[in-house]
Amino acid sequence: MRLNICGLRALIIVGIVALGSLAAAVRPAAAEGYPQKRGGWFLGFGFGGGTAALTANGESTNREGAPTGSFRVGYDLSPEIGLGLESNGWTKSEDVLGETVTTTFDVGAATFYFHPPSNGLVLRGGVGFGGAHASVQSGNTTTTSTETGFGLTLGVAYDFRVLRTFSIGPQIDYSWMTLSDFDANYVNFGLSFDWHFIGK
Repeated sequence: MRLNICGLRALIIVGIVALGSLAAAVRPAAAEGYPQKRGGWFLGFGFGGGTAALTANGESTNREGAPTGSFRVGYDLSPEIGLGLESNGWTKSEDVLGETVTTTFDVGAATFYFHPPSNGLVLRGGVGFGGAHASVQSGNTTTTSTETGFGLTLGVAYDFRVLRTFSIGPQIDYSWMTLSDFDANYVNFGLSFDWHFIGK
């Protein structure tokens, strides 16, 4: 993996802005237009950018910047506790000696969500499966390779409730996987969009 300095600087700036927004956002829900009511099904997705690195035989690669995305669905058992399934990933395509090389890391996990009362802070963590996927396209020929193993994900976000059942806000995720030949991890900074299917 080659280090993209410009992309890494942009991701660092995005990360600082996201962290600043997250810190400024932790305030009572009374200051928002809609209360942070939870209970029932929820659905959400996010997109942004992140950095990834590999570790093998005690050596780590430089971190590489690329676009990221996430998807989640679950059920809020109470205003504070939710359970669901979450998937997030990191993917990058680059030209190497006239060939297009695409590398993707993703983690799919059963995830526990905690929502502290009175605000939109969301803490989550899950365990599941991690995957590394690589493809090389040379002309009309594409060669692919996939490896799977154990994965985990941790995240923090803030939901700004802009409608009674819809929220938007910054999110930060860390994912790690261990595979037979190497370990991989990525840190994602992004914007999340969430729908809350709650009763009136």
